[in-house]
Amino acid sequence: MSPLIKCIFASWHRRVTLSWQVTLLWLMASPLLAQITNQVPNPELRGNQGVVASDMASSVTGSVPSGWRGFAVNGADIVLSSIELPAGTLFAGSPAVTAVRLETIDFGPGGSDSGLDHTSSEFSLFADRSYSGAVYLRSANADNSAQQLSVSMPIFDQDGDFTGLQPGSFNANVGSNWTRFSGPAFTGIDDFSSLIAFRLSNDGGDNAVLITLPEVAGPVLANRLPNPDLAGTDGFVQGNVSGDVPDDWRAFAIDGASLDINAVPLAASAVFPGSPASNAVDVSVVTGAGFTGFDHEPTQVALTPTGYLFRPRLYMRSSNNNGSAQTVVVNTPVFDSNGFTGRTPGIFSANVDNQWRLYVGPTFSELAGTTLNMAIAVVEDGGEDSVQIAFPTLLGVDVILADGFE
Repeated sequence: MSPLIKCIFASWHRRVTLSWQVTLLWLMASPLLAQITNQVPNPELRGNQGVVASDMASSVTGSVPSGWRGFAVNGADIVLSSIELPAGTLFAGSPAVTAVRLETIDFGPGGSDSGLDHTSSEFSLFADRSYSGAVYLRSANADNSAQQLSVSMPIFDQDGDFTGLQPGSFNANVGSNWTRFSGPAFTGIDDFSSLIAFRLSNDGGDNAVLITLPEVAGPVLANRLPNPDLAGTDGFVQGNVSGDVPDDWRAFAIDGASLDINAVPLAASAVFPGSPASNAVDVSVVTGAGFTGFDHEPTQVALTPTGYLFRPRLYMRSSNNNGSAQTVVVNTPVFDSNGFTGRTPGIFSANVDNQWRLYVGPTFSELAGTTLNMAIAVVEDGGEDSVQIAFPTLLGVDVILADGFE
């Protein structure tokens, strides 16, 4: 964690934490997110905030979808690019999504490795659940020739170490039409985790493929955050804050700082193709020098079941009038019966431009009896220091755990 982030959040929680009663408003999930069963982060492959992993002998060029990783080691080289697919492209009634074009330029010598995965956003496994992977694929070779690739699903233990098990993995021989490929089902292991990864096979030609809508069926997921549509004006205010704060959320500005909060109505498809009509919140630092933020600390959410991997995500765009980028820190402070624990496991920072983009934080698990508060801080980096936020999400297992999770 950078000294800047440590300074912002250590001081913030010492000074600003309130002793509000914790409530379970995570039952009020947005209809958009309330019945998700796909365990894969960002299966629509939106955004460009993913990470790159390579060494001095290798390269990964292009952009990586948010929550994903492009990797190449030991002499391998790959190129990644995004292609927007209109509704109906994959099958009748399919949504508008993004496809990733993965091309391996150089497979490298023996021991090399390259591909696309989401290693920083693994998903939890449960012993009484079955899991299976699927994905839509199409050859991206210039001559439309078939392309072979492997789809792997490695399993990791409680420490994040690879167990050597990959029971859901499969191979695909991809043709020139969009086709859904799926792998074998396997039973989960409590407190273990998995991911889905794509690697091309060196079968000649361009060695390129298009990938979209990867899916791993699993337990029903829900958005744990209160009022994710950011509706209403009955939120909490602390300090010098002007404007209306959404229900169940809080805005604060103390120690000489001031903050301006404004609701921004969103039309359907305003944030991404097919996005529902909703609301965004515009957060603007008017006067700095103190401490400011936007969170839901008065309505924290319970981190159950213990050991489950939670995943923070939200859409953001800079609202600086000159179109300049804005530095933002998204924090996930954890609390227990004694207050702030000092742990911020899902924290990440972002340089947000003036286009709506998806931002996905790292997955994390927590201890029994802990609660969480997603918090957004606009960092003073010069200029206007303004950002808009929409569809904040903390994905977790559906809170109606009638089948043995609790």
